[in-house]
Amino acid sequence: MARVSRRRPVANTSAVRTSTRLAVVWRLAIVISGGFALVRSYRPFSDHPNTGMFRYFTNLSNAAAILYFACALLVMVMPAYRPGRKILWRPLKNMLMMGLLVTMLIAQVLLNGIWTDGKVNPSLLFLHLITPLMMLLDWLFFDAKGAMRSWEPVVWLLWPFAYLVVTLILAPISPIRMENGKYTEYPYGFIDVAALGPVRVAVNVVVLLVLFIILGYIIFGIDHLLKTLLRRGHRA
Repeated sequence: MARVSRRRPVANTSAVRTSTRLAVVWRLAIVISGGFALVRSYRPFSDHPNTGMFRYFTNLSNAAAILYFACALLVMVMPAYRPGRKILWRPLKNMLMMGLLVTMLIAQVLLNGIWTDGKVNPSLLFLHLITPLMMLLDWLFFDAKGAMRSWEPVVWLLWPFAYLVVTLILAPISPIRMENGKYTEYPYGFIDVAALGPVRVAVNVVVLLVLFIILGYIIFGIDHLLKTLLRRGHRA
């Protein structure tokens, strides 16, 4: 009896290579945009560089995302890299994306967003809006859908939780030098223990983490919904 060979459908190599090239260009743009904003915020050539900027979750999240994409680009341009392969650890990228999305939302709702003294601040425009949206679009266009695991949104909490713990520990022992030359203990008013008291700050932290995990599961749900829609589109 003749054997019937079953072959898996061959992926469109040309399409995969094109997608990889676009991903390289897009991720390079993320590194450049985020790097521009961070350097501009730091003001390295001024008499008083903004040394306290990395005590803010916004700046740390952007810096971590830039580092991640810089490493990803190094992998993608290596001769041994095969288009379509996984790059680094995907949950780490998703965690950084969530950090930037939460940063964007908090900046628009609780802080000044992209404005300083009634004018658009270019650094804040990139840090609070453009770079987070670019990272979201990177996930939408270049990441395999349905790859997120149900436990990931819980793990993503480690990033903001670690930041809050370290910030609250450093607050009384290492004040932050702000752009205007003044010092403050807390980077954000909603975690200012001296002004609000420990109970109010604890409530604020819990609410923030709950909102973080809710947003995480919304992203998780969208990820799997897109997988289902893409499958239906391929079958049609």
